[in-house]
Amino acid sequence: MPDPRRTPSGWLPQSLMAILTFLYLLQFVLWIRKEDNWWLPETALAVTLTLIIMLTIYMVPKLGLTFRNAIQLILTGIMLIWLTMGLFEKYDLPAYWTLSVKLAYIQFYFLLWFVLATWWVFNIVMWMTKSKFTIGLLAFIGILIFGIRDSFSNLYLWKHVGVLLFCVLSMLVIRHLHEFKKRAPESWKQLKRSPGPVIVPFLILLILSLTIGTLAPSINPVLTDPYTAWKRYKGEAVSAFGNPEDQSNLSPETPLSNVLSSVSGYSRDDSKLGGSFRFDYTPIMTVQTNYRGYWRGETRSLYNGEGWEKDPIEQKALLTDVSKNTTLAKDPKWDMSKLKTREVTQTVTMLNNTTYPVLFAAYRPVKVVSMESPFSFIKWSANQSELRMKQDEIYPSTYEIVSEVPLLDVDGLRQVDFEQLNPNTVSNYLQLPSGLPGRVKQLALDITKNEPNIYDKVKRIEQYLSTTYPYTNTPNENKRQSNDFVDGFLFEVKEGYCDYFSSSMVVLTRSLGIPARWVKGYASGTNPSQMNTDDGVRFRMDSNAAGEYTVRNSDAHSWVEVYFPGYGWIPFEPTSGFTFPYSAAPEESPKEAQATSAPLPTPQPVQNSSKNYSAVYVTLGILAGAVAASYLFILLGGPNWVKRKLNPMYGASADQKLIHDIHKLMKLYKKKGYRHEPYETIRETVKRWGEEEPEMKPYWDSLLTLFEKATYSPHQLNRVDEEKAHANIQKLYAYIKSRKRG
Repeated sequence: MPDPRRTPSGWLPQSLMAILTFLYLLQFVLWIRKEDNWWLPETALAVTLTLIIMLTIYMVPKLGLTFRNAIQLILTGIMLIWLTMGLFEKYDLPAYWTLSVKLAYIQFYFLLWFVLATWWVFNIVMWMTKSKFTIGLLAFIGILIFGIRDSFSNLYLWKHVGVLLFCVLSMLVIRHLHEFKKRAPESWKQLKRSPGPVIVPFLILLILSLTIGTLAPSINPVLTDPYTAWKRYKGEAVSAFGNPEDQSNLSPETPLSNVLSSVSGYSRDDSKLGGSFRFDYTPIMTVQTNYRGYWRGETRSLYNGEGWEKDPIEQKALLTDVSKNTTLAKDPKWDMSKLKTREVTQTVTMLNNTTYPVLFAAYRPVKVVSMESPFSFIKWSANQSELRMKQDEIYPSTYEIVSEVPLLDVDGLRQVDFEQLNPNTVSNYLQLPSGLPGRVKQLALDITKNEPNIYDKVKRIEQYLSTTYPYTNTPNENKRQSNDFVDGFLFEVKEGYCDYFSSSMVVLTRSLGIPARWVKGYASGTNPSQMNTDDGVRFRMDSNAAGEYTVRNSDAHSWVEVYFPGYGWIPFEPTSGFTFPYSAAPEESPKEAQATSAPLPTPQPVQNSSKNYSAVYVTLGILAGAVAASYLFILLGGPNWVKRKLNPMYGASADQKLIHDIHKLMKLYKKKGYRHEPYETIRETVKRWGEEEPEMKPYWDSLLTLFEKATYSPHQLNRVDEEKAHANIQKLYAYIKSRKRG
């Protein structure tokens, strides 16, 4: 237990410590009040009132320990009775005497334990303010509790951590000043007369720290916390995404870019893209299919410089009715005469009640086989190849669609003649804003200058984007200077996610006069055939295999479709880390087939096996154990034990230190040739040495007097004696080291 002499003396230090203790404990009350069904409102009120009573009594001067505790308990008892009686009035409980007494007893007894626990904890924290070490322990306990709860819940508790740290640091300042006052009273008086030399540097440092912290650019975290990494590895949703208070106004219609810490998912408004988001691994649907694909949603053609909107032509597009098992009409203006396709069947089962504007399917849907909702709820847009839901209708929980997926004929695509393309037919797919910086088109020309045909030019743009710019879901938008979204990505931000890559490819392609459109939907999802084996090796028999794919919000994606006369709209995937699941034409060479049948994409490609993750967590466990062991070592007085081993006089009194130092000094003199017989007392030896070396006699005589005082006197050496002894010992050390005697 700390030395009682170290307790802050005086009314002001105690009052300040009580205020800080109140604020410290209040953060825990405010946190628990945010939890669902942890405390009743009456419990929180009783605990808060107890803290206020404790604070008030601690601020009353000249109260002894026993008297202070007695007053605190009496006032809390009165408060408990008042709360109990108030409950009868609030809930209009029966007034029958026997029942009322029983209910009052139960309620009083229930709250009593919370009040007593609060009283005990407040006094314990006040006792812990008597030592810098225990104050540090308060900080450790508080940060540990709030950090764990913040990570494993939807609560945002870092504001409470900030207040907690302020309280702890203030406690340390008060404790330091109190100890400084005791150890150097004269210096304390000087500080009180002229506090400027201490206060001014402190204020300057504080202001500079706050200013730099405010103006510093945001930096992405280097490491992912273990909890988030583990949840993501298992493919589960992370429970908290930023400050929920900042997301209280979110709705399904909120643009992804309008919220700094938004979550992944299918966006409804794409007119302004960009910004950071967090991956949400909540499953939204399963797709049972005979071939893997991208589950296409909607297309956009109008680029406004910040995002994508529906073109007026798209809004007025002809919509036709959909009948069960009836082939969906093609748009005659899209020439697909040379296109070969593979038939793919998909059965989609929704896992939530969210309503979407379209049915999801691989490109291009040709018939709806079955649907849980009436067929009158959907319309077919042949121009965009979209199965659109009627507004305000119930989204089907399950449906089956047959698609004809393009077979990739690379040789045929390279021979397409774009000279015969009617510009009026694709004018809305060549649109670019008038304010688009010229360097964007120049970049497209530079990238494709060595390519001999349109397909290779488009492919070169796709490869340039996917290999030049890194994928991140938290791009640093502070680098952006341009008003154009694509221009800012290509030349300033230079990192991003699918919306950045796909938008840039459409704009670059259009700048070369090649029709392209922006597509959004979902990537393939995950299939059990991709699961890890017991030894951590990831396997799959066929990356495009049939099976059931689980699609999550984290699979929300956007890509590009480019129009080739004779082949229609061909998909391209420019996003780094992703590859489109193409179907290769039968005559395609093995090399081309290998190049176009790539691994399954994920938003964050997993490069480590489960063994690597195990190694990470073993390492983290070892580090956590080392930290815990270190803190336990400190808590049990380990540093003091080490210091005692290294320095036998650690913790000794001034008398003991002087006796030890004199024996050490005499040992050195004896080693240098000065005679000291075993039967001689120290007085006899020192007297003879003084006669042999008269110039050192005053120092030996003074030191001998202090030695005898330390050895035989009931009074301890004071500070003046310590300083005098130290000076004499240093003189004698310097003298013997400068002499040679043998």
